Amino acid sequence: HVHTVASFDGTSNMETLILNAVERGLDAIAITDHDNYGEVFLAQKAAERLKRAGRIPQDFMIVPGQEISSREGHILALFTRAPIPSELPADETIAEIHRQGGLAIAPHPLEPRFGLGEKQVERLPLDGMVLTGATPSEFARSADLAEKVRHRMAIFMDIDAHSESAVGWTGYTIIRSAERTEQGVITAVRQRKTTPVYRKVVRQIMQITQLPAYRSWLTPLTVYHEKKTELEGLLA
Repeated sequence: HVHTVASFDGTSNMETLILNAVERGLDAIAITDHDNYGEVFLAQKAAERLKRAGRIPQDFMIVPGQEISSREGHILALFTRAPIPSELPADETIAEIHRQGGLAIAPHPLEPRFGLGEKQVERLPLDGMVLTGATPSEFARSADLAEKVRHRMAIFMDIDAHSESAVGWTGYTIIRSAERTEQGVITAVRQRKTTPVYRKVVRQIMQITQLPAYRSWLTPLTVYHEKKTELEGLLA
């Protein structure tokens, strides 16, 4: 998921953001500004201009959404159709996301100030969580939580890009959807058909922390490139 200038901590220019995503091999980006839905429409218009100019693929997808500040912590809303108020209880926030036909994702679940926390991630009816961590120990804790919940929700790789240069820097999430449509992606996520793909920098973190081998659901970027033609979708 990415942030634009509409977020208090975002600096991304819309067209450059989209062009960078395409250059780095992404098939889609999710526009998820903090408690702001307006930039979704600007992103969609920018993508249409770039498609008409032949600068990006015709099937490149802009996923509408926002990062909502619920009372318990931040929740990503993907594929929603209208703004969702902040400061609602997490249960109500997720219920409204689902009412709109969207996906509710925990973006940085263990972040001390804004994360939902482990107990809430295990309790809430989320559709997924993001594997993240600014330090080796944080990444290891996030992977531990993902291992606990991955049998009932999809696992995504952290991108959380707040600038054009950060898009795809950490990795990708592979979405194994039957078709490259919004409903196809939503269905695939609900069926937990996601694979987090990490770059070398995160691979080094894993080597440092000596994470156990059972985390086979994490994929290094080199393996992803070899399998790219076999996989149907990517979502930032």
